[in-house]
Amino acid sequence: MKKTNSQSRILELLKITDDKQSDMARKTKLSKTSISRYVNGIQEPNQDAINRISKAYRVNPAWLMGYDVDFAETKDKEILKMLSMLNETDKDFVIKTIKHLAERG
Repeated sequence: MKKTNSQSRILELLKITDDKQSDMARKTKLSKTSISRYVNGIQEPNQDAINRISKAYRVNPAWLMGYDVDFAETKDKEILKMLSMLNETDKDFVIKTIKHLAERG
């Protein structure tokens, strides 16, 4: 089965964030079934789902739909650029710290 643009981007987003489908469902307030259908290429996300996912993960909705645009906002791109310059141990530390801060709200 050929992957759709949205399917590929959602899979990429899950990989980048190290989230599970259930994490995405919780963050977006979409059903686990809907997320599963998008990930498995059974259904394309509608505009509401695209908006929820892009808002929850701070990504460009056009990128999420498969367009050739930057996926993140300027500030997020700067953070990712700096993160890419770290060694694996430091990346793990930064990611754990960010997750801890995000969970605190």
